[in-house]
Amino acid sequence: MLAIRLIASSCFLALASWAEAQELTIDPDGVYRAFSEEKGWAEPPVSVDGAFIDKIRAGYRSTAPAAVERLVAALETTYFGSEIGGLVAPGGAYSVTYLEKNQEIVLMRFFLNTVNATEDQGREWFSLVNEIMGDELSMSDEEILKRTWTVYSDPSKRDFEHGWISLSNIENRAMAWGVPPDFVEIVVSVRTDCEFLPVRGWLARQLCP
Repeated sequence: MLAIRLIASSCFLALASWAEAQELTIDPDGVYRAFSEEKGWAEPPVSVDGAFIDKIRAGYRSTAPAAVERLVAALETTYFGSEIGGLVAPGGAYSVTYLEKNQEIVLMRFFLNTVNATEDQGREWFSLVNEIMGDELSMSDEEILKRTWTVYSDPSKRDFEHGWISLSNIENRAMAWGVPPDFVEIVVSVRTDCEFLPVRGWLARQLCP
């Protein structure tokens, strides 16, 4: 009887975690779409199909095998037929990439090339991150840059492999890392029930079946 109660309790907690994750959204007000249309920077989206998954298998060789297996399993099941798209600012100053399923964004990656970006482009990028995420980030723009670059340079200050830091009070919601003085990257997800994997490849980090 005790075993049954423990199993039931575990199932309830898992369902509660999933329900909480499902309540989170990314860009519910359509800020990204409006921004992309205004700038005209959108790149043609691609569909997650068999050919796309084959490219993932071939292109993620530098990623931990377990992470690739989890990613492929997610794309073959939960996210098959979903869409991946994004935009790139002129000169490659920054980029935004998203995974969308049933017209809802599940995962979004923001990349800022801090070498090429002007101060105005950097402010524009950070503003876009804040507006699209919809949640208050735990650090200011300057603090994000300083913190990500500090933990990359000083392994003793790292909480995660590769120097990842959390930017939200919700675990696995928004993660960032960067290499000074080259770039900073932020990945935002609604799948906070999915274990964050600090591995190479933005798509593999917060995506699971």
